[in-house]
Amino acid sequence: MKKVFTFLIAVLLTAIVFAQSPEKMSYQAVIRNSNNQLATNQTVGMQISILQGSPDGTAVYVEIQEPVSNANGLVSLEIGSGTVVSGNFSSIDWANGPYFIKTETDLKGGTNYTITGTSQLLSVPYALHAKTAETITSPVTETDPVFDASVASGITATDVSNWNSKLDSYTETDPVFDESVASGITATDTTNWNNKLDSYTETDPVFDASVASGITATDITNWNNKLGSYTETQNLSEVLTLGNDANGIQIKNIIDPTDNQDAATKAYVDFLISQIETLGNSNLILWNKLGSIDEVEHSVVGPNGTIVGSVNFNNTVKFSKGITPNTGDAGSGVNFPTTVVDPERGCVEMWVKFYYAPVAYSYGVYGFINVHHWTHNVMLFSWHNDRSLLQFSLQFNGTDRHAELTGFNPALDTPIHIACVWDRTGIDETSEYMRIYVNGGKVAVNDTNNDWGTNNTSGSFRVAAPWDEDFSTDRYTVDDIKIWNYAKTTFDLNKE
Repeated sequence: MKKVFTFLIAVLLTAIVFAQSPEKMSYQAVIRNSNNQLATNQTVGMQISILQGSPDGTAVYVEIQEPVSNANGLVSLEIGSGTVVSGNFSSIDWANGPYFIKTETDLKGGTNYTITGTSQLLSVPYALHAKTAETITSPVTETDPVFDASVASGITATDVSNWNSKLDSYTETDPVFDESVASGITATDTTNWNNKLDSYTETDPVFDASVASGITATDITNWNNKLGSYTETQNLSEVLTLGNDANGIQIKNIIDPTDNQDAATKAYVDFLISQIETLGNSNLILWNKLGSIDEVEHSVVGPNGTIVGSVNFNNTVKFSKGITPNTGDAGSGVNFPTTVVDPERGCVEMWVKFYYAPVAYSYGVYGFINVHHWTHNVMLFSWHNDRSLLQFSLQFNGTDRHAELTGFNPALDTPIHIACVWDRTGIDETSEYMRIYVNGGKVAVNDTNNDWGTNNTSGSFRVAAPWDEDFSTDRYTVDDIKIWNYAKTTFDLNKE
C-alpha cells in the first residue's frame, strides 16, 4: 500500500434549524500524490467509511463520492450525500461511540483506492447527537446580551406608533427642485408647449439648398423609365478612363505582354521569377525537394533522383514532406550521379528531422549521404550511435578525410538544418578544409588534411541511406537537399 498523503484539515459538523436536522457532515481534505505533490484541479474517487469503536472497527456506514480538488489540492464534500455502499447514515447511534472516519482515495477518479487515512471524531456531531432536543417540552427562555445592551432594547410600542404617525404626516421638500426654473412651470406653460409641438413645422436648410429639393414626381418617373429600358455597354478603355479603377475585378484571358505598358498574367510573372531564380542559382548543381515520388524523379535543379529500396513520404520536416527510409543495410534511399559533387570544393545542405536517437546494432547509423560499413568511394555524411558522432568524410576514390562532431544530440521531432562544406584550397581563404554546420552555425572542422582523392566518376551517392536492420519504424526524415559548386558558408534558414 502506498504511503498516506491525505491530510485532514477539518471536519465541520453543521445543523440548520429546519423541520428536522439534516443528516450530513461537511468534510475537507488536502490530497497529495506519492511524491508529496498536491493533486490539484482533478477529479478523485473517494470511499468514506464511518467506523465504530476503533480505527479498525466495524463500518456502520460506507459511501463513495467523486469530488474535484481545487488549486490547493483541497476537496470538500458532505458525508451522507454520496452513493451509499452499505449502512444508513440516519440510523447511526452517535452516543454509542467512539467513531472514526476512514477515507480511501483513487487519484485517477476511479475505485482503485491507493491512499488511505483514518481520523477519530473527537466530538460527536452536534446536530446529529442532539436530535432528542426536538422532544423538549419544558419552556426555554433565551436571552440576547448584545440586544439587551443596545438602544433598540428600549423601544416601546408607543415609540413605534409615534414613528409610524410621523411618516404618515411628513411632507418632504426638494431644495434643488425649488431652486430650479422647473419649479416655476405652470399648467398654462405646459399647454402652450404642447400646442407648439402640434402646430410646428420643421425645415431642413441643408436639404433646401441641395439639388435634391428640386426633384419632382415626374423626374422620378423619368428616372425609373430610363433604368428599366436602358442597357449600357462599355469597353475596357472606357472603364479604365473612369479613374483608372477596375473596382477589384480581375481581368482574365489576356495574352503575354509585348509593349512596355501591357498587363501580364500571373503565369507569365511566375515564369519570369523562375528564370530570375535560375540565374541566381547558377552555382546550384542539384536541388531536389524529396517530398514525393514525383519530386524525387523531377529535381528543381540538376539531375533527377532514383528511388531504391523501401521509403515513405509521410513526414513533414521544415517546408514540406521529405523521404523516410524504411529498411536497413543501406538498402533504401535516393541515388544521384556521383558527378553532382566536385572533389575540389562544394557544399551539401539539407533539412532533417529525428524521431529516435540511433541505437547500436539495431538502428545505429543514420545516413544522410551514404553510410558507414559501405564502400561509399565519394563522400559520407551520417549520425553514428558511437559517441553520438556527426561525421563528414571525403574520399573521392582516394584517401579518406574527416570532420567530426562528438556528442551530437539534436532535439527530436524538430527540423534541423545540416550542411557539409569543403574546399581543398581553404574555406573562405582560411586553413580549414572541411566544415560541418548545424542550424547555420559551424560545429566541426578539419584544418589538417586536404589530400582526399580527385575521382568523382565512380562509386555511389545515395541520400537517406540507413544502416542496420530495424528501420521498419520511422527513425529520421531527410528533406530539401541542395548541392553547390562552391564552399557556401551562409544559410537562410527561413527560405526553402
